[in-house]
Amino acid sequence: MKLEEELKFLPEEEAEVFRREYNLFGDKRKEFFEKVLKLLNLIRFLTATQNEARSWTIKKGSTAYEAAGLIHSDIQKGFIKVEVIPFERYVEFGSLKKAREAGAVETHGKDYIVREGDVIHFLFRA
Repeated sequence: MKLEEELKFLPEEEAEVFRREYNLFGDKRKEFFEKVLKLLNLIRFLTATQNEARSWTIKKGSTAYEAAGLIHSDIQKGFIKVEVIPFERYVEFGSLKKAREAGAVETHGKDYIVREGDVIHFLFRA
């Protein structure tokens, strides 16, 4: 772990050369975190605005309604629907607005089962 700590302060190109020389492939912390998520049966979804993107961790199999409650009880209480797009597709379009215009965003209700990597926009009454 100390080695990984030191590598994070190197420019990425230098860190990659160092990893190759010592047969250290991949980010061990990331691998560890991914294994912990899997063992605990957790997934991540994201919320994004123009100013902020945030990752949230929930139990695999959770509904959009349950995810709303994780963010804030007011969102859950006033839940209307969610707009969802996989992260990879979100990156292709660069914004939810552009993805929406291209018809790439799905709309779902409370029972939608959140998937790993979903970017979710919650619509709710305040």
